[in-house]
This record gives sequence, structure tokens and C-alpha cells, in this order.
Amino acid sequence: MFASRLKISTFVCGTLFSCSVWSAEALNLQLRWHHQFQFAGYYAALEKGYYANAGLDVTITEGSPDHDVLNEVMRQRAQYGVTNSDLLYKRLQGAPFVALAAIFQHSPSVLLTHKDITSPSDLIGKRVMMVEEKGDADFLAMFSNEGIDKNAIIFQPMSFNLQDFISGKTDAFHSYLTDQPYFLKQHAIAYNIINPRNYGVDFYGDILFTTEDEIKQHPERVKAFRQASIKGWEYALAHPDEMIDLLVNHYHVDKSRGHLAFEAQAMRPLIVPDLIEIGHMNPARWQAMADTIAKVGMIDAAVIPERLRDFMYDSDIKLDKIKLKDYLLLGFLFIGLLSLIFFLLIIAYKSVRHENLQRRRTTQRLRNQSNDLALHNRILKAMGSDAMSSQKLKMLLNELVVGIEAQHPSILCAVLLLDDVAGPFSLGAAPSLPDFYHQAIERLVMEENVSSCASATLRGERVIVEDILTQPDWLALRELTTLANIRACWSQPIKNSHDKVLGVIAVYGREIGAPKPAEIILIEQYANLVTLIIERYHSDTKIQKLAFYDPLTDLPNRRLLYDRLCQGIEQGRRENKRMALLMMDLDRFKAVNDNLGHAAGDALLVQVARRIQSRLRETDTVARLGGDEFIVLLRDISQIDDAARVAEALVADLSTPFVLSQSDDVQIGASIGISLYPEHGENPELLIDHADTALYHAKDAGRGCFAYFSQALTRAVRERIELENRLRRAIENQELRLYYQPQVDIISGTIIGAEALVRWLDPERGLILPDAFIALAEETGLIEKIGEWVINEACYQGKQWLDKGISALTLAVNVSPVQFRRTDLNALVMNALQRSGFPASCLELELTESSLMASQEKVIELLSRLQKQGIKLAIDDFGTGYSSLAYLKCFPMNALKIDKSFIDDIPELKDDMEITATIIAMGKILGFRVLAEGVETQAQLDFLKEKGCDVYQGYFKSPPLPAEAFLTLLRENHTHH
Repeated sequence: MFASRLKISTFVCGTLFSCSVWSAEALNLQLRWHHQFQFAGYYAALEKGYYANAGLDVTITEGSPDHDVLNEVMRQRAQYGVTNSDLLYKRLQGAPFVALAAIFQHSPSVLLTHKDITSPSDLIGKRVMMVEEKGDADFLAMFSNEGIDKNAIIFQPMSFNLQDFISGKTDAFHSYLTDQPYFLKQHAIAYNIINPRNYGVDFYGDILFTTEDEIKQHPERVKAFRQASIKGWEYALAHPDEMIDLLVNHYHVDKSRGHLAFEAQAMRPLIVPDLIEIGHMNPARWQAMADTIAKVGMIDAAVIPERLRDFMYDSDIKLDKIKLKDYLLLGFLFIGLLSLIFFLLIIAYKSVRHENLQRRRTTQRLRNQSNDLALHNRILKAMGSDAMSSQKLKMLLNELVVGIEAQHPSILCAVLLLDDVAGPFSLGAAPSLPDFYHQAIERLVMEENVSSCASATLRGERVIVEDILTQPDWLALRELTTLANIRACWSQPIKNSHDKVLGVIAVYGREIGAPKPAEIILIEQYANLVTLIIERYHSDTKIQKLAFYDPLTDLPNRRLLYDRLCQGIEQGRRENKRMALLMMDLDRFKAVNDNLGHAAGDALLVQVARRIQSRLRETDTVARLGGDEFIVLLRDISQIDDAARVAEALVADLSTPFVLSQSDDVQIGASIGISLYPEHGENPELLIDHADTALYHAKDAGRGCFAYFSQALTRAVRERIELENRLRRAIENQELRLYYQPQVDIISGTIIGAEALVRWLDPERGLILPDAFIALAEETGLIEKIGEWVINEACYQGKQWLDKGISALTLAVNVSPVQFRRTDLNALVMNALQRSGFPASCLELELTESSLMASQEKVIELLSRLQKQGIKLAIDDFGTGYSSLAYLKCFPMNALKIDKSFIDDIPELKDDMEITATIIAMGKILGFRVLAEGVETQAQLDFLKEKGCDVYQGYFKSPPLPAEAFLTLLRENHTHH
């Protein structure tokens, strides 16, 4: 500056006239913390004699939690101090502090957090250790920007002991980027950093300051002290190793050399000495910081204009001009030195002129740097706290590129995004490039030597092409670059914290050339800013996905379904359209989960989701509510039965076997409950509740349907799934057999019929009785195929015996309740009789009471048709159901079968004897033939004969026999009778 340029004149005048402005005075510089590299510039100014050369006798005093720098300067125990942005807060409260120089352009203050805490929102309900809960404006502003109430965070007083963080006594620890991370890295302790700068809050860090009184009383001293301090910082940053030696040997700091070296390296991007003049302060930035403090409620915004005035020290050359006038006045007093003074003034004039030229250049450079910083801050502020959509991502990138091009008119800029290293690129922003160039970029093949952008992506490093026309890599795009008036390209990869390439910033020049070092730094900084934007987008996208989608199947979750259901209702109300809600529950999923493991269960759910999606329209929605529950929203259906058709298709799709790597094919099913808008409700809650109720009806009716299947059992053993698969193969491989148990006239002892009983002749396990597989067959629907085979086989075998001269026998066949409800039993029986030629009068169908009691009108109609064909009908296992005499009178039945459970304890239990006698009497009253099953002793037979029972079957006569053995028994019986 001017004064420094007049060293010689000052020295001469001072020597000749003994009128130095101030003599060496003792000054105190109060630091805000213990001695460390953070204050290296001041040590350098002291040790290299910069303070002494300026006539200053400076003592540097270290700070501590009990030795507050602001109080020390305010009480005049120190004339100068070093603190952080708290200085601005105190000024806005009325303290007469003045900022002399902002040494740290960015604050090093951050929050260290444990690995599971990655964003401010994760701090809700967590413990945060801060120096001042009410005074850390940058953190309070960050919480405000993220929409977090500070009362939702548990603040703890600062202990200044990092071990509290490591041991888990706190979840977040107020730290400096230049300090505590070194210890954590050295000890391999996992941590995250939450930096307010990444959330739109960028405060200055260390600030050199004094008071208004010091400036008024000693303006020259203030100026000299500031200049010497900044010179010390320039030296310290250029000689970090020397400063580390000084700290270790002279100041005896308690940090290792490695720790000090880490601190020196971490400080550099905070001070930004390569781009910004050390000590530079931007009035607009102080204003923005003051507005932020007011925003979080720490001060009244109305006081800002008055109290911020003259807060920033004016380092203009007015003092040099005053000094120049003083020298001129002295010159008039000493005529004898006119020639010398004239000579000195000429030198001073040239010096001022040169300095003004340098100042203008510096001012322009600072203006550009300030504009770049302002663009950074504008983009960070625009990111805001709202979730970032793809549209907002494009908008921010476009605004950034427009800002870069506005500040640097000689270049064009493009941001190319990359979802996969294999490419291709997607265009993030390139507003100044023509459309044909956009299309070429998005078709770009991700290979080396195709373009500098592709090469930069694959290598993960900057690629500079000074002349596109001479570069082979650009051969494919050379014609397009000529049309776009592009001659040079600098491609800077955009990387995340894990060094993954997210895209490329392409800077195009219209002239041949390479970027200057300062421009390269600028490009890197913009690449870092784009990284912040992209990572924020990815983070918000992930949060949105977690909020609205099921993480396992990628289907919408309950929250998104509810939103779409509300939209559908609103549309239906406006346009008078119908809508359906299908509540779906998987059958036998628990067995898969329990026996094959949760991994297999998860894989099955993913396959189920894909099958459901493939059946639906794009306008429909399928959501997973949790577990094995899914819900389908069908919008704009024209007919009520459209929903039924979709439900039937889904049931069929999900009954097809699934292939899992852990096992053979797995068979499941689905039950579906349906509610309709507006018939079953006009709000989401009613529609969901009614669909859920309908689902229970479907389960009660048998599962594998919508609303009319009975509930099936769910087994929790692996053998059950294996048994199902084997049973399917058994049906295909014709492993089923019919055994026949004779039905005997109780008076004559003659075999008058037989019950056809199914057996499974497994090649590995031998003969399997029906108790082991019939329930499973009913649950899976296989009972329909088995029942059809039994009826056909019984009719065929009966005809064979007739052809061999055996007297007409009544063959009784059990009809499963599931088969009775699902199949056209009349058509099935008539087809079997016609194909076999077996007389209808010789066939008896045994039906359970539960089969008869459902849909009585339809049941009576069906039974009447069968009876008209000559087919006999019997009530099986009578006494175990819930039929009454009134109901029995309605059914066209021929016989009652007394359940075996009543026969077993005759004559031991009198209750069973009385029940059996009552059933026989009731059957006689109704005109039914009465048959007792499970007869095994002579006493049981005698009792039944006494009570008038007509027919019996059981092991007392014979166990169930294969067809050939039963034929032998028939012939023997006819021989004896």
C-alpha cells in the first residue's frame, strides 16, 4: 500500500525531523483457543519481525473456555482478537467491535456424528454437544433451513472432550474440520460430518478484529497491525513445515507433527488463498450472515442496518493521502529540503499510480471471485430444505450453467449426468448448446477415444483438449463441434465421496487454448458444487422412495396407495366413474417363510409382485401393505364384474407354481376381497375396510377365490410343501388307487355295496392313507382332480364287476365339500356314468352335513337333479355337523351314515349309545336307510341290530381292500349266502 511504498521517505523524514507517527507500543493479541496451527499467521508475523518492523511490540495470548476473547478485548485487556462469526452476533447486540480481516472464508465448525447419522433430520431426538445452544447461529440456521425445530434436539453443554463422542455419551459433537477428524481417522473410528455449508449456511471462520476506540485513537497502528498480520499469514501458508517446527519447539503445543500437518492441510480450502486475497471481506456476505442470525430469532432484523454500518474495516488509502499532505506541509517548513521532497513525491506518485493499477486488477479479480462465491451461495440456497425432484435437479443445474456462462462469457458449459459407468450420458444442463449437439451427447458411446467427456469418465480424471480439430478423440463429433462453433473442451469428472463418477462438467471454448490454473480450480469447485446437488438429489430420491415405496418389491406402499385412492375418488366423483379395490392375501405363504427361510419368502414376494403387475393396466396400482398382503386399485372400470374378472385372473396367475432356488416348485394361492366405488363407500377408509371384510368372506369360502371359498389350514412344515408337489406328480403319474370296504346288510349279513376309498401308492413311501393328503388336496384345489378320478374309476370298476357276473352292488363315493361347491357335480357324474356304462342306480354319493348347509336352495336343486337320474344320496358322518331335523326334511336324501366316533365306544359309553339310537330312530322317521360305519366288535353289531340299523361297514367285516381282493371277498360272501 501507499505507506509501504514510502518506506524510504518515511525513514528519511523520520530521521531528519524525529516525527515518527507512533513509537513501539506493547499490544496484546488475544486468541480464541490454545496455540495451534489455526493461528499460524500471527506467530509468523511475530517471529519473522513483521510486527516489529511496523513498530509494534505484540504479545500473543492463547485462549481457553474460561478466557473468552470477546470479553478480553471488550475490557481492553487486549487490543486485538481472533474469533469466529460470534463477532457479528455481538456487534448486532451493540458491542463496538470492528472486523479487520476474514482469514477463514469458510467456517471450520461442523458436527461430528456417528455413522448412522448422515443428515440434520437424523439428529431429531438425538443428543448434540455444542459450545452454545443459543449462540451457534450457523447450526441453528442449518436446522431452520432443514425445517427442524431446535426443541426436537437434545442439546448438551460442551465438555471439550472428544472421548464423550467416541464412548457414545453424545450423538453429535461440535468440532473443527481442522482438528478432531485427525484423531478419529488415526484410530479408525467411523464418523460422519454434517457441515452447515452443505445446507445453505456459509459463515466466515476466524476473523481478526478490534474495537471502534482503537481505530479512532490509533488508526495508523490498526492499519499496520492488519498489514503485518496478513503478511504473516501469507508466509505461514507458504511455509507450513517451518511453522510446525515453531509450534513444537517454541510454543510447545500438545499436538503431534502429523496432527499439525493435517490441520495445515485442512485449513487451506477454508482460507482459499489461491482464489481470494487473505483477509478479504464481502459486505453482501456480512449482510447475508446478519439476515441469517435474524432469521433464527437471535436478534431483531430492524437493528441490522444501523449496527452493521462501519462494522467492516475500511482499508482504503485515505490515510496515505493524509500522510502525503503531512509530508507536503513539512516540506514547506523546510525549504532547504524542497528538492529532496520533490524527488520523494515523484517516487510516491509513481508508487500510488502503480498501486492503484494493481488495486483495480485485484478489485476485478475479487469481484469475479465474489461473484463466483455468490453463485455458489445462490445455488446452495436454492437447494433449500424441500425434497429435490428431477425437475428441480434440472433447474438447479441449468441455473448454475447459466451463472457460469454469465460470469465467464468466453466459454460454454454443459453438465452431463451418468447413472451407470457403462453410459450413456443424460443431459443435465447445456442451455447454450444447440439441440443437435444435445442429441449427439445423449447418444455418446462410453468408450475411450470417443470424446474427452467419455475419457474423463472412464479414467476418473480431468481431460483437456486444446484444439478439437487436431484431436483424434473428437473425430466422430468434429463436424458437430464446427457447427456449434466449439474449438476447445475441458472435461472435469464429477465424483462423490466414494470416488464414484457421477457425470462430467464440460467447458467448451470458442478459441484454441487450455485453462489457466485459477480456472482449473474454479472448474473443480463447480464440479464439487454439482456433486452436492446430485448427492442431495440421490439422497432425497432415496428418502422419497423409502417414504412411498416398499423396499422389497418396489411397489407403492400404503401411504402412496392412500394418496392415489384419494385421487381416484376425486376423479370418480367429478367424472362419474367406477373404481374397484382388491384386497389380496397369499395362501400358504407362511409355510414357505417358515420352512424355506425368510430369504425364500422375500424372493417369492418379489415374484408375486411382478405377476400382479403384469396382469394390470398402466393406470392401475398394486401396493404392498406389508407381510403377504397386497392391494390393487382398478381405476375407471365400466362394469362391476370387470373387477371379478381381474380377481379370477390374479387367482389363476398366483396358483401357477413359483420357482425358487432353495427348493422345487412352490405352490401358493391367493384370496381376494373386493370393494367398489361408489357402491361400497365414498372415502378411502370405508373402501379399504370393506375390501378387508370381503377378504375374510373369501377366506371363509375356501381361499383361492374371491369371497366364496372356505378357509384352509396353513401348515408350518417343509414336508407339507413337498407333499403337495408329490401329490401333483402322483395324480399325473396315476399313483392313486381305489380300495373298497364292504357295506353289509345287518340282518342277512350279505354284502350289498361298498364305499370306494382313495389310497396313494407312493413308489418310495408305499401306501399312504387319505388322512395324510386329503386336507392338503382340498386346500390346494387338487381335490377336484382327485374327486373326478375317484368317480370315474369307481364307475369303471363297478361296470367291470357287473360284466363278471357279480350282482348289482351300490358303490358309495365321498364328495368333498370343496368339490361339491366348485365343480358341476351333475355333469361330472353323468359323464362318468355314460363313459363307463355303470347304472346310475348303483352309484351313491356321500355328502357331508357342511356341504348341504351352504346355499340350501342351490344344494336342493342339485340334489334333486342327481336323484332324478337315479343316483342315491347319503349324508356322510352324520351327527358331527350342525344340521337339524327341519333341514334334513328338505333334502332329497336316501341314507344316513352314522359317524364312526359314535360307534367306537359302544357299549362302554351310554351317551354314545343313546345318540346312536336317536340317529337311527330319526333316520327311520325320515325314511332314510341308516348305515353305521366303523363297526369293529360283535357287541357293537348286536347293539345296532337291536336298534334297527340297516347296514354297517367296518373292520369287523373287512378292512378296505384292493379291487381284486374285494372281488374274492364278494364271491366268498355270495357262496355262503
